[in-house]
Amino acid sequence: MKRSRSACARSASARGFTLVELMVALTGGLLISVFVFMMASQGSKFYQQEARISNATIGVMNGFQRLRADVARAGFLASPNVVRDPLVCSGQTAAEGWTNAQRSLREMGGVRIVPGGSRTAADGDDGLATFWKDNKLNPDQLILAGAFSSTDQFPAAEIGRPNAAGAPNVWRVYLQPNSPAMARLGYRTDGNQSEAARLALVQAAFTPDGAARVLRILDRKGSHHYAVIGSVGMGTLAGDGQQTPYIDLTGAVILQQESRTTACGLQGLNVGATVNVVNFVRYSLKRLDDPQTYPQFAAVYADEVPGTHEESRAELVREELDVTGTAITDTTELVAEYAVDLKFSVSQLTTTGTLVEIAEGDDGIDAAAGNPRAGGGNARPDRIRSVHARLAVRSREADRDANIDLEAANLPVGGLYRVALGANATGPYARVRTLQADIALRNHMRAVRW
Repeated sequence: MKRSRSACARSASARGFTLVELMVALTGGLLISVFVFMMASQGSKFYQQEARISNATIGVMNGFQRLRADVARAGFLASPNVVRDPLVCSGQTAAEGWTNAQRSLREMGGVRIVPGGSRTAADGDDGLATFWKDNKLNPDQLILAGAFSSTDQFPAAEIGRPNAAGAPNVWRVYLQPNSPAMARLGYRTDGNQSEAARLALVQAAFTPDGAARVLRILDRKGSHHYAVIGSVGMGTLAGDGQQTPYIDLTGAVILQQESRTTACGLQGLNVGATVNVVNFVRYSLKRLDDPQTYPQFAAVYADEVPGTHEESRAELVREELDVTGTAITDTTELVAEYAVDLKFSVSQLTTTGTLVEIAEGDDGIDAAAGNPRAGGGNARPDRIRSVHARLAVRSREADRDANIDLEAANLPVGGLYRVALGANATGPYARVRTLQADIALRNHMRAVRW
């Protein structure tokens, strides 16, 4: 029996794909899937790379802003050059306690730069020191002096020696409890605060922790006196039944008392004098991965990821120094991760009143911003009018196989755009973000007449 033409047409229209057509369709779909997968993989990789450099950018911005704020505050309520300052009321001799043991105090300058100080301090760390050497980097250290913990000056009710016969060089500074500075501290005298709570507030402000910090006394004549804080307590002034906070100073530095033979000194009960804490802050690049020394940062190094090259990792670190120049426990702060370079230059006022630029690595940095006692007291940090700071931070992981050809890319020669993480300054390379700025030192302005 023959099929009709219409039946044959219906059978042809209902027929499925042939095997060849099916294989072609499957192959095409597979190729498209591979292409989409590759695109997604590359997109994810690109996103991760850009996220890493974005994190580096945010890190360098946050760290640099903290550094910049501290540099701008250098010399605040402190001497910009304790050796040359005519307002410092002390001969600063060994007999008066200005010995090597009081290193931070005897070498006080608003700004001190140690060229290559971070690299020198890392000499025992082969990975970090080798990394800087291979990349021809020589990061500095910066030491600042000033009142960084508070902006207040606390009026004194009395300054004297409570036991001159037994300890002639131990002075006691009684604070005025009803002053605005004490009120801003949270100190109350209305009877609604316990003595223990008031004492805790004063201790927090003056931080007596093993004779580590310096107290500056500004007397009514405008002279400065410096001593080491020993302890903080509560006592009663003669003729006054009110509990008054006091600061006992150590005998490490002798305070001068005015007499007919002294040019300056503390006078009488010194009512009207003000006091404040002087802090010594150091910025440097260093590692914080030792869990014994820095247990608070153990979590930062717990998740080590391949490709981050932790052996050459350093951080921008801020720490407070005691009077001997040693970092005070629990003052270490991680300001910026994966820092690779930290450099400083200065603008200095000459004796003729002109400004001169002293570049990074120039030998003149030591003479301008070095130890004020070095070379017979020739270093003049008091004449520094601005600091040029430069901070460079790399991305966490290396994501480039080659360095940048600066000439081909029309980039300034000498700029740091990528850093080599391999041995002998070879790949892989990590991208670098750098911030720099000129920071004016307004607290050095009064030193122009020196």
